[in-house]
Amino acid sequence: MVKDIVFARRPVGECTDAKFRARCVGQYKSGATTHHVTLNPERQLVLKPDYQPAYRLIPMQDRCFRIAELNGYSVEFRGDAAIDEVIFHQPNGTFVAKRVED
Repeated sequence: MVKDIVFARRPVGECTDAKFRARCVGQYKSGATTHHVTLNPERQLVLKPDYQPAYRLIPMQDRCFRIAELNGYSVEFRGDAAIDEVIFHQPNGTFVAKRVED
């Protein structure tokens, strides 16, 4: 006669680090589309592809973030000294966008 136990996953890894998120800010190009990554006032990442609405990136694990507004979509930031690409994990495939100068 007790309440149900609810297990909730908490984000872990670099995605929770404000300094890492700041390193992810920039522009990434995939084909003809430029993906703009910025920080909102709460210091969370926002993804804004050309001709699309802005999407909030919610920390998941390591360097991965889920796209809050799109079920089944996530992004992963890659690079060593500097973040130089973002990997889009989507239901229809995996796509890479390379960092470009602002």
